[in-house]
Amino acid sequence: ADADRGGRVPVPRVSACEVQVIILYALVDPRAPRRPRYIGITKDPEMRLRKHIANSGANASLNDWKAQLRAAGDQPMML
Repeated sequence: ADADRGGRVPVPRVSACEVQVIILYALVDPRAPRRPRYIGITKDPEMRLRKHIANSGANASLNDWKAQLRAAGDQPMML
């Protein structure tokens, strides 16, 4: 942005409808909730947790951990 004659750079105005909230979250083992296994960001935490539980991605370590939880009758918990 170009500065005005006083050396100030104008700050763009943002309306409330343009603001997006991004949530930082951790996936944890419910048996050891103080040890995050995965850190991520999302706009919709409920949907993202459902996707984590339902799908396997490219992260082999995370997939192995989720499979171990499923075998124990458990699932990741989001904080």
